[in-house]
Amino acid sequence: MDDIDLAERLTELLKVLANPIRLKILALCLFKERTSRELREKLRISKPLLISHLRKLVNMGLLDYRTELDEERMIVRKYYRTRSFEICINSEVLKEIFEDINNNYIYATSTVPPAATEMSAKIISNKLRKRREEKEKQKEFMAKIRSLEARASSLAIGASYVKSILSQARDYVKSKNFSHADATISHASQAIRELESIGKFSSRWRREGYFFAINESNLKTIKEDYERVKRVIERIRRIEEELKTIQFLEIPEINALYTKIKNNLKDLSKIDEVERDFATLKQMVEERRKLKKGVE
Repeated sequence: MDDIDLAERLTELLKVLANPIRLKILALCLFKERTSRELREKLRISKPLLISHLRKLVNMGLLDYRTELDEERMIVRKYYRTRSFEICINSEVLKEIFEDINNNYIYATSTVPPAATEMSAKIISNKLRKRREEKEKQKEFMAKIRSLEARASSLAIGASYVKSILSQARDYVKSKNFSHADATISHASQAIRELESIGKFSSRWRREGYFFAINESNLKTIKEDYERVKRVIERIRRIEEELKTIQFLEIPEINALYTKIKNNLKDLSKIDEVERDFATLKQMVEERRKLKKGVE
């Protein structure tokens, strides 16, 4: 029942009320409980017709009844009573309809007693409250998304990846899929925390002059590439320390290879070439050392 459009539901309610016999039934049962026999006598209509009207009023939640056993005749009697209700469509309601017409929201207000759980009027009221709660949730989630987007914009690495997640979260919020929106926002928030930590190191390395590329398609590849870069930089720093001990730089061949290594050190993509050249350089230095020792 809750899936029915509010306008349709309200129309059904008004259709039920737009009948003189049903209005008379509601009036007769307003201050006193009535049996179907009493109602037939008052209205002078057939039993099948009365049953049809009663069923519509009960189904719409405008009429209530209780059952009681007539022990003398051994039959169950139904006693009908009108439920207190009020249905209002005013300019304020129409303003809300106007404001939300792009979202296909149709509102009607009603006030009913708490016991009238099945009343169409209460269903409409619940619909209105649900729509308002959904709006508040949408505002709350959108505020979270905007805050995370601001943090994502300052990321040194992974900004586009996080923004793609938040774009998906926006779609979930717009479609009112709040459980998926919440999970997606939590994922984005966690990713931002991890990327902020990674970004601190990558920014420092770049300030030190290291050149490297990281695949930012998703958090997994970012973390894998970050670990790879971290290991490569550790290898490069060991080479840098060892270069400080290299001798015989006055020898052209050694000096040329030394200069090549120094020029390539900051480019992490050339680490394999650098390590091969460095191994060659150490061999050349060792040979020169042996040669010098032999001469002496």
